[in-house]
Amino acid sequence: MAELVIRCPGAPEQVLLVTEKPITIGRSDECTVFVTEKKASRKHLTVRQDREGRVVADDHDSSNGTWFVAEPETRILRRVLEIGDTLRIGDTTIALRNAAPAALGGLIGGTLQLTPSAPASSMAAAPAVEATETAARVADTPPWERSALETGRGAPSDRAGITRGLLVIAVAALGFLAVEVWLGAKAKKASGRKDAHLEALRALEKIVDGADAFQRERDEFAARFPNDPRISTLDRYLEKLRDREAYEHRKEDEVNILLGQLTQIPRSEARFRLLQLRRELPGNEEFAQKIRRGLDRLDQERREEDLGDCDRLEREVGVLVARGHFGQAQRLLRAFDLTHEAMHADVKSRWRTLDERVQAGSAEANQRVWETVAGEADPARQRAILAQAWPGLAGTRDGERIAERLRSAAA
Repeated sequence: MAELVIRCPGAPEQVLLVTEKPITIGRSDECTVFVTEKKASRKHLTVRQDREGRVVADDHDSSNGTWFVAEPETRILRRVLEIGDTLRIGDTTIALRNAAPAALGGLIGGTLQLTPSAPASSMAAAPAVEATETAARVADTPPWERSALETGRGAPSDRAGITRGLLVIAVAALGFLAVEVWLGAKAKKASGRKDAHLEALRALEKIVDGADAFQRERDEFAARFPNDPRISTLDRYLEKLRDREAYEHRKEDEVNILLGQLTQIPRSEARFRLLQLRRELPGNEEFAQKIRRGLDRLDQERREEDLGDCDRLEREVGVLVARGHFGQAQRLLRAFDLTHEAMHADVKSRWRTLDERVQAGSAEANQRVWETVAGEADPARQRAILAQAWPGLAGTRDGERIAERLRSAAA
């Protein structure tokens, strides 16, 4: 036989033999094993031995669960245990091991013995003595009186004793029959509760298949166990599952409507709404794929528009650089950068090329101006050269140097 070893922190170790009688473990006083574990439910776990001799552990839909200690740990609803297996409830462990010889000897020594109220030899001798005495009386009685003694009509006390004995035997038989019927009914009721619990666990496993499949499992359970209190638990799970599916359907409708209106609303608003919907259903992969397709569509449209804007920017900047208006070209580039956030890679590359071209042209023009100024000895002529070059470089770093030189000369 096997025994359970329950070790709960702060409490003495408990050892129980595993039999067909269920062993319940939890924080309720009604449990077979009371534990002070904070993570245990009131009726957390049941361990029993089935008809085939296997040790079976059933979790009662607990909040924190029952864990099978292995690498890695797994949460169980029902598991057949082997010698050496260990379960965990929070910090409490339940180990299965072979029963100690002392425990087995105590169980065998507790056999109920029935002892007769009188020795069997005396009970067997009494009828023989009575028969001898009756035969003697018949032999000493006249022939006309022997018939009464031979038929027993002359011994009313003997007939009353036999009747009382038969009544006692009948009452005892009825008592034994009533006890047997009561024990059978109790065992059948316990077996029915166990079957209902296992069927409820199997029905809960169908939640992943959707509300319709779970509804069928619930109806089949109610048909087999019409008065079982677990029906209300299954109904609560079914209601939550249907609410969840209804919520997902509403969000899918919102996404479909939004995808159909992408060209009618501002792109930034559509993008914001798509990202918000993705956060509302994080675990639905099909839903996430729809949102990704919508975001890709927005990105493609934005890329095409950015490429068109970049083409116009290149033409305008080219004209300004050709005219020597480097300051205006730089302002145009900065404005494009501010109005086109998160530019596509190829658009960003073209923008940087334009910016480098304008900066290089501005530096070259500035160098020519200062070389020309250095070649003039007349201060008035120097100021005229700087004043003529300043409008084209205004707004650039080189233009600031020219403006500062003009302000110093005027002072």
